Amino acid sequence: MREWATTGDRGTPLSACKRSAHTIPVCELAICPRSCLRSVLFFFFFTSVLYQPYPKNWPTYTPAGKLATWLEFYAKSQDLVIWTKSRPVPTPTYDYSTRRWTVNIDRNGDTVTLHPVHIIVATGTLGKPYVPDLAGKHLFKGKAFHTSQYTNGKPFAGKNVVVIGTGNSATDICLELSVHNVKSMTVVQRSSTTVVNTDTVGKILGQMWPEDIPTHISDFKFSSIPLFLMKKNTSEQAGQLWVEEHETLRKLRKAGLRVDLGDGDSGVYPLVFERLGVMDVGFADFADTGKVKIISGVELVRFEENGIALSDGTILKADVVIFGTSFHNIRHSVVDLFGEETIEKTSRVWGLDEEGELYGCYRPTGHPGLWYGAGDFHNSRFGSKQLGVLIKAIELGYVKF
Repeated sequence: MREWATTGDRGTPLSACKRSAHTIPVCELAICPRSCLRSVLFFFFFTSVLYQPYPKNWPTYTPAGKLATWLEFYAKSQDLVIWTKSRPVPTPTYDYSTRRWTVNIDRNGDTVTLHPVHIIVATGTLGKPYVPDLAGKHLFKGKAFHTSQYTNGKPFAGKNVVVIGTGNSATDICLELSVHNVKSMTVVQRSSTTVVNTDTVGKILGQMWPEDIPTHISDFKFSSIPLFLMKKNTSEQAGQLWVEEHETLRKLRKAGLRVDLGDGDSGVYPLVFERLGVMDVGFADFADTGKVKIISGVELVRFEENGIALSDGTILKADVVIFGTSFHNIRHSVVDLFGEETIEKTSRVWGLDEEGELYGCYRPTGHPGLWYGAGDFHNSRFGSKQLGVLIKAIELGYVKF
């Protein structure tokens, strides 16, 4: 056993990239690869996977279900070894003398012990949900939960709903709640949010990954541009971006939201590599109707019996509080699996280092035989090739770690 990884839009291309050299099991707790995606839309020219391009008539905006079905087909057509309903059991150990791991896999109730040379954590950039630890939670009579636990708004008809946060998940949930006759909806924004319209993002991605150029060529061209230089270039085009986003930002500001175009007005895309951003898919239009109240520039203080208290003294009446407060970094979350001693030896994951390169992704982490595969489809397509070559070089003795 040479490598072991996880599935999803990062794990499946990684395993496909390595398939020709070694058999690599991919472990996933879900019942099938398609279960890893949620109900969102994806740009087709950006979400292509390695070695298997989409048909020419593939829709520009791909529903999550359709993309999930494609990933399931992709896994089968690429002969990938995927163990569903499987998960690693704490704590894998590394033997520095044999340079191999010992890891136990709970495979649908049966324990299987593997001794891989490499483990690739391809579970994405985001880890466990982050929920502020507020005083008084035991007093709150309503329901409070993270956006990751949201399924639909039907149970909240006639309820006073407070949504904490203005990221993609929070605003998407607001749009979904709007068709379920909630009694009131309030959004609490703690700090300014970088927002760019979906059409603008689509235009940018379409320029980077044109339909008439093979994806792997566009990947190479995009990855050849240092991210700091990309940020500088987009900042120099800030005037044009403000013009293009004027209507979206006007509606959001009118509704009370504090918005910006990122550090140096460089937009959402460079920000993705640092701390993510928001792509507006209709919330600006909804906010402009006045059907949602937005409170900005405040902090959460505590739960009350029938609501939540804010730092400006406001007490928001609430039957339901939904926390769109993002997630812990994946490095923080895998401590539970690998233990602090192992993870402390690895680098941070995501964000830009002093050279403008992504921390920890598809590169040495600081611990032998342990790798992170994070990011989006492009990162997976391009980075998995790099990592595949690097691991092959290690196996051949050309590189030592």
